[in-house]
This record gives sequence, C-alpha cells and structure tokens, in this order.
Amino acid sequence: MRSRFSAYATANFDYILKTYSKDKQQSLSTDALKSSAEGATWFALQINATPSEDTVEFTAYYFENKAMYQLHESSRFIKEDGAWRYHDGELFDDCGKVKYGRNLPCVCGSTKKFKQCCATKAR
Repeated sequence: MRSRFSAYATANFDYILKTYSKDKQQSLSTDALKSSAEGATWFALQINATPSEDTVEFTAYYFENKAMYQLHESSRFIKEDGAWRYHDGELFDDCGKVKYGRNLPCVCGSTKKFKQCCATKAR
C-alpha cells in the first residue's frame, strides 16, 4: 500500500500498473492512470487498519486546485507470483473535499501545524 501511494505521489504510473492484479491490468494503461491522477498532488497517507492479511484500510490526502481532498478506502490485495497486488477496494462515504483547520496537527503525522507543513504544497 505504501509503495503504491509513493508511486502516485511521484507519478510513477508504470509501477502503479504493475501493482494491479493481472485481471485488472488488462483493462488499464499507464496513460489512463496518468489521466485519472492529473492535477492531484498526493501528500499524506494514513494506514487506519489491516483487518486481515489481504486487506488494508487507509486514508490518502491530496490537493487539487488548491483544495484538500481525501480518499478513504478499504483495499483488497491478492498474491500473484509471490507478490501482493491490488485487486479492488471499497470507498467510504467520507471521500472527497475536506475542510481542515490550518492550526491543527498536520495529517502527515509530523509534529508541525498543517499550515507550516503539508499545506505549503497546495500553493
């Protein structure tokens, strides 16, 4: 999960495509992944729970048009050729635009206030 987030944050769409299950890779392309992520600046990931070996619940944060958004998902992975690959996921109802106080602790987990940390990436 963390490596997929890092790949989105660094726009490494070849890697993202490789981390999908073989079944899902057939209907995707690096161009489609790049297009779907266009304009988003991913900046923080929180792993909320790992209820089973193949499931990860996470919240990822990103900026788009200077607004903050969150993606809250429970992802399911399958093991193929000795590697875990993303297969599918369920989105939670709190996905979307987030209003977050500038003086609150940063969502990235640093000890800084949001305005002094990740909020600077929205500029």
